[in-house]
Amino acid sequence: MFKIDEQTYVCRMPAVLVQLASVWDDIEVATIAMEVLGTYGLSDQLERGWDVDLAPLVTYGELVRYIRAAMALDARGAHRAGAALELAAPDSNSPRETALAVYFNLSRRRGGAELRGFVMNRSIELTGEQREIAGQDRVKPDFLWKSKHVTVEYDSDLSHLSSRQKTKDERRRSALESAGYKSLVVTNGITGDEIALNALTVQLERRLGYRRKPLSDRQVALRRILVRRLFG
Repeated sequence: MFKIDEQTYVCRMPAVLVQLASVWDDIEVATIAMEVLGTYGLSDQLERGWDVDLAPLVTYGELVRYIRAAMALDARGAHRAGAALELAAPDSNSPRETALAVYFNLSRRRGGAELRGFVMNRSIELTGEQREIAGQDRVKPDFLWKSKHVTVEYDSDLSHLSSRQKTKDERRRSALESAGYKSLVVTNGITGDEIALNALTVQLERRLGYRRKPLSDRQVALRRILVRRLFG
């Protein structure tokens, strides 16, 4: 329990996650896990929607330790919470990044992309010419497969439509390409279009070095359901 004041106590987030896992499926629980591990939250300014770069409510290590202990005790919901944590990643900075992360982590047999191994919003240090191109010392891609030198950026309609922001985004991507990274961009238009999302997924697979068979009819149907569920 976490003490709020002399008369108020609440469960810590790891306990809440295990409790939720007793009634929700792993995709729902993974989404909640990423929100408490993430750095975003509702803004009190309605036109903004979300505040970003906040402090996470809990660390990934804290979740892992609690869930492992709960699994050892065979606590209700613990095993599903453990499965959900495999679909989650820390440091998401928006709801759409969270949905993309679950999509990237979920297995192909369940309709996901199964492109694991990324970290989110981790800084890449730039040097020399790269700094001049970007106009900054470091960049922080939304998704980074470091060993593959591949990044994915989510460009929201809210934050990336202005001419100034588009120019800044292009400079960052040019700097990443100069540093040897291959960059892809995801927009709301792509996540809202099953064909476009499938095409981007295939392109990302190739950049990561995967050679895969086409999805089966069942996998196609499951992906259609998953995309609607995650991206609306």
